[in-house]
Amino acid sequence: MRPRAPVAWLVDISNTFTKCAVARGRRIGRVRRFPTEDWNPGRWRRAWRAAGSPPLVVASSVVPAARRSLARALPRTHFLSPESPCGIPLRYPAKATLGADRLANAIAAARLHAAPAIAADLGTAATFDVIDSAGAYVGGVIAPGRAALARALHAGTALLPHVAPSMPRSALGRGTRGAIRSGLAIGFAGMAAAIIAALREELAPARPLVIATGGDAPFAARHVPGVDRLDARLTLRGLALVAEGLARKSPHPTRSP
Repeated sequence: MRPRAPVAWLVDISNTFTKCAVARGRRIGRVRRFPTEDWNPGRWRRAWRAAGSPPLVVASSVVPAARRSLARALPRTHFLSPESPCGIPLRYPAKATLGADRLANAIAAARLHAAPAIAADLGTAATFDVIDSAGAYVGGVIAPGRAALARALHAGTALLPHVAPSMPRSALGRGTRGAIRSGLAIGFAGMAAAIIAALREELAPARPLVIATGGDAPFAARHVPGVDRLDARLTLRGLALVAEGLARKSPHPTRSP
């Protein structure tokens, strides 16, 4: 008889938004998304109960305050780290500095997509994480995302307005806002394409599969050469794989809180 798939509540805490979903094994249910700044212990507990109070909670977090809030609300939460049951080798000297979202992306890319691979998570930050031909995580690149570029340009100048990023019809801006819009969109697309090309050159002759996720992944699929595949749930899929590993180590997890 096959073991029953573990039921886990997956929580991906990113800089701007937090995504939550219930997973049954590798099958992920409806994803709910909320602004990260809105979370507090009471809301965590309500959301966990609304999800059916799964006995296993697995989270990745890049926001220390939100992580502390979740830990207070659900003390038995497993926070993803290099010590988690990742299922892939980590050939990365600075393991303590590795972001949990980057690790989750690498786990899912290596185990569910291909090796070699580049997991491109394009959100507030743009991260590019590399899986080598042996299926090991070996490092990556961190750069600003489109929205971060827009905020930095506005905050770092006296007169330039904040412009929401979007792809312009023409590269030639006919006004300040149009010029900024072109710079943000074309500049970000060029930066992402250059990073992918540089990583592929280092990994040659192998050709890694480039998997895009994050809020700007659809933009990248249209405008960044080299993107092969979209996976909007890549980070959550990595967390689901870790939940599987945890369930194998402890088949009867204690209910939280």
